[in-house]
Amino acid sequence: MIKLELFYNSEVDNETENLAQKLKEKFADKVDILLRDTTKDQIPESYGIINPPAAVLDGRQKIKIEGHEEFEKLIMKAIF
Repeated sequence: MIKLELFYNSEVDNETENLAQKLKEKFADKVDILLRDTTKDQIPESYGIINPPAAVLDGRQKIKIEGHEEFEKLIMKAIF
C-alpha cells in the first residue's frame, strides 16, 4: 500500500480536508492517505521545508500541489 501524506494549512485552506476524505473513500484499498495540518502538526525534519499544499509520497518524494484537481491525478500516478 502506498503512503501519501497531504500537508495543508487550515487557516487559509478549507477545501483540502473534504477532498482528502473523498479520496480516502475512493482509493482506500490502494493508498493510505494521511492529512496533516501544518498549523497543528509538526513537519518531520527529514522532509525539509514544505510549503502547503504539498504531498509526500512514501516518506521520500515531495510534490508541490498546484491546485485541488492535482490531488486525484497525484494518487492515480502513484498507484500506476
